[in-house]
Amino acid sequence: GWNGQVLSPLIAYSKETGDPKAKNMAVRIGNWLARHGQTDYGAFHEVYDLKLNEGADFINEDLLYSHTTARNAAEMLRLYKFTKDEAHLRSGLKACDWLLKVQEPNGGVQWKFVDSTGETEGPPSSAAASSDVLSAGPEAYVLTNGDKSLAGARKLAECCGKAFVRTHDHG
Repeated sequence: GWNGQVLSPLIAYSKETGDPKAKNMAVRIGNWLARHGQTDYGAFHEVYDLKLNEGADFINEDLLYSHTTARNAAEMLRLYKFTKDEAHLRSGLKACDWLLKVQEPNGGVQWKFVDSTGETEGPPSSAAASSDVLSAGPEAYVLTNGDKSLAGARKLAECCGKAFVRTHDHG
């Protein structure tokens, strides 16, 4: 899952320098993530064990993290804008659909999920997870004009503003 974070730097480097190796590396990493790092229902694993041929979290537990899925969703959508490869678009949108599915009624997004059951684990509406998820919805909206992506992002932004931003009256 962490490999997805190298896509934007590789894309930027390839655009700046024209280096075909950087583009090739970004494409290969994106393709691998979509095939191996992404679950059938759209979430991305934190890590992938090549020997066991399965995903897990960073301490080898049966957990998924919404912030990893959000980062990779946004990266896959950025990769699609660069390559126009429909597989990258499908992967990013599938991840965004999962994030919308797990969005809480108040607009927040849980931090951890049990991979094998989809159940939540821990406290609801994590600030860190929610802020990362904000990066994925707008990317999906720009590419699809999908109202559900925009509505989900707005609802999440409102939740973050209410739950995690403190204002002080200095009057």
